[in-house]
Amino acid sequence: MAQRLRHTLVLEPGFGPPSPYAWSGLPESPETTERVAHRLGLHGEGGLLVPDRGYGHRLKSVLSRRSLVRRGLRHGELEVLSRVAALLVNEHTGNIQVLDREQRPLDPQALMLLLRVDPDGVRQSVDEQIQQHQQRLEGLVTLHHCTPAPGEQPLLSPMAAEEPEPAMLPFRAGLWERFLALWSARRRACLASRRRQWQEQQQQVRLAWLQRLHRHAGQFERLRRLYQAARQGQRQALEGVLAHRLSMVPWPRVTQVAFQLSDDLRGLTLEVDVPDPALFPYTKLRPHPRGAGVLVTWLSDGARRRLHREHAHATGVRLIGEALAAIPQVHWLVLSAHGRGRAGDPVRGHYLYSVRVERGGWRGLVFEEFSSHPPERILSGFEYRQTLDGQGNWRPVQPFSTQPPEAL
Repeated sequence: MAQRLRHTLVLEPGFGPPSPYAWSGLPESPETTERVAHRLGLHGEGGLLVPDRGYGHRLKSVLSRRSLVRRGLRHGELEVLSRVAALLVNEHTGNIQVLDREQRPLDPQALMLLLRVDPDGVRQSVDEQIQQHQQRLEGLVTLHHCTPAPGEQPLLSPMAAEEPEPAMLPFRAGLWERFLALWSARRRACLASRRRQWQEQQQQVRLAWLQRLHRHAGQFERLRRLYQAARQGQRQALEGVLAHRLSMVPWPRVTQVAFQLSDDLRGLTLEVDVPDPALFPYTKLRPHPRGAGVLVTWLSDGARRRLHREHAHATGVRLIGEALAAIPQVHWLVLSAHGRGRAGDPVRGHYLYSVRVERGGWRGLVFEEFSSHPPERILSGFEYRQTLDGQGNWRPVQPFSTQPPEAL
């Protein structure tokens, strides 16, 4: 970030929003950093895929059903299958990796063994990951489709239990064990000890559930007080509501946002760091027509630049919508996108675009039609600065002033 704003949020990718109550709020210090929804792939900053950790459980059920298959396996092969925990498609090369419980890749022969034992399961897992990759690639440029309209006052959705009460399972002993316990004091004592251990385990499960329920209720109560204080116009509460709203957005990439309210609460300054184009995904995946392979198509440089620009503008539209919906006192805001690259200083970076929006003009938009309009066209309807070279690369621009429009 080029400017030093009051609050900084590091919003990490979450494919699906986290629980709205698992949020601790803004600390009391004026400069804060909140990390939420920490779920990343194994391919670094440019990766979109995460391992299919459910495949290991599905494989165990397949092996338990197909006893005939297990009879044809050697002891070493059974040992390899017992270590399988997940499958991961490498979106850069198309290779399929078999991972153990510690997310370490197994020998390539493990994949050949899986294709022999469970070919349908491998194909299903690969197809699901290809579909996820396509959805997340589209999510980079469709982030603005769910932009909320500016309301009168943000509301907190009612609390819902995260999980139902666990059922108390009865202790079960075999018929032969109960019969022998009738004639042996030692077996009766052993059976009674097992029953006590089972009851203690059930009590621990219920106690853990009650603790999670109590923690859940406490988080909701803190959020309720935060939203109530925001309705009274308290500055820190308004900033906390905005941070909470932003943390609930399923960001497709790591998104760093800085914001600061003006002294009269009528203005808001936003800055967002846009990732470097070199860190963006540059492949499209599709299943191989024969077998369980993956075909990789590389995006051209122009397509990657367009993807980068569309994601930067979609992020800006979503941030503006969330900010105006969260803080009704704000009448104008300035959003500037900050990036690092060859244009400008590669260390400190430069501004890619800047836009000044007033609430009245933003309220006049038709939000239901955002899915049919490019995000850049939405922003260009306001005071907007952007400069591109002949190849479509950004050139540095001067951000708008943080002074209110009537003072300029």
